[in-house]
Amino acid sequence: MLSPGADFFQSCWVVQDLHLAMRKWHETTGIGPFFFLENQRPDDYRYCGVAAAAPLFGVAFAYTGKTQIELIVQHDDAPSAYTKTFGRHGAGHHHLGADVTDYDRRLEAYRALGLEVTQEATFGGQRYCYVDTREVLGFMTELFEWNSDSKAFMADVARIAASWDGQDPYRSMN
Repeated sequence: MLSPGADFFQSCWVVQDLHLAMRKWHETTGIGPFFFLENQRPDDYRYCGVAAAAPLFGVAFAYTGKTQIELIVQHDDAPSAYTKTFGRHGAGHHHLGADVTDYDRRLEAYRALGLEVTQEATFGGQRYCYVDTREVLGFMTELFEWNSDSKAFMADVARIAASWDGQDPYRSMN
């Protein structure tokens, strides 16, 4: 068993159409606003431990209480944790994301359990990885190491969501 300390803050779905998914989430649940980035690639990308061409993706996120809802669409056929889970055209719940302050120790603990690290990269200067916990949990687990700027930005997004008036539900960050 891993020691306590992971703060699971995020639930993520892989989708086929980012804008349609944001709209459906907003119309069905009232969650918003969604902040989104399109045509992104992570840096320092590794797939199943081997350096590889990074996937092109779009991402959106919104908050409901303290939980971040993340939506990801992959635009190409690059190998990734998303295509490993759903194939090129599938969709569904992909992972729970954990904010960890002891990234290296926690990553090694998952490896010691015999779990595969499917994808590792940096995005916005922050390390993250997907551990394949599907056989034991039914979804992947993301480990994420926030930097202070991103943590502050996400706190602002959560505050915006808490007092949101329903206007401007889809906000581009490109």
